[in-house]
Amino acid sequence: HVEEIEELKKQHNWEISRRELEGTEDQAEDGDTNDSSSFSPPPSDLSQARLEREVAELKRRQEEEAKAARQELRGLVRSRLDSLRQRQELQRNREKLRIENFKDSLLLEICACIQATRIASEQAAQLYVQKR
Repeated sequence: HVEEIEELKKQHNWEISRRELEGTEDQAEDGDTNDSSSFSPPPSDLSQARLEREVAELKRRQEEEAKAARQELRGLVRSRLDSLRQRQELQRNREKLRIENFKDSLLLEICACIQATRIASEQAAQLYVQKR
């Protein structure tokens, strides 16, 4: 937008110069430089006002675009954070499940060891009884 503003300023300055040249040529042809009956604001004032309006419009558009870009960026950041939170939650849940599965398998192994110990104790007791 800065480039557009600079280009508008160049065009404005060129337009002022052109009008000033045309104005001096017209006055020289007429031979009358003090014609106050047909007074109109100098062209440079009109061009300056037009340029100021265009600059204000460009600034307003730039602010709107910047605001829209900020809002879009906020939305993207928010959605990215949400997806990261979801991913972390899924990882925590997977880790909990893995730990629970590990606990279950340990309990099964302990139960199997207890049962094997009982069986071995019973067999040892039977052998002891038989040997007597």
